Amino acid sequence: MLALNVAGKLGDEDLVRWRQLSARTEAVEVAPAAYSAREIEETFMRKFIMLGEIEKTYGIESHRRYSVSVSDGTIIYGDWSD
Repeated sequence: MLALNVAGKLGDEDLVRWRQLSARTEAVEVAPAAYSAREIEETFMRKFIMLGEIEKTYGIESHRRYSVSVSDGTIIYGDWSD
């Protein structure tokens, strides 16, 4: 069963940050050899910090599954399978 809820939508500045972090994370995952260990750590730390901010701002419990759209910043959460 698919049960999704919309928690909210990122503002313009946060959406830009999210897009930058998402692009950088994808790049690191695709070609990790192109980055130093420090750059990889910084990329993931920045992403984890932003995810924490999103959870706090939009009241999403940290154990819940959620996704943030890179196209428009919509935040969905709920129960879905991989």
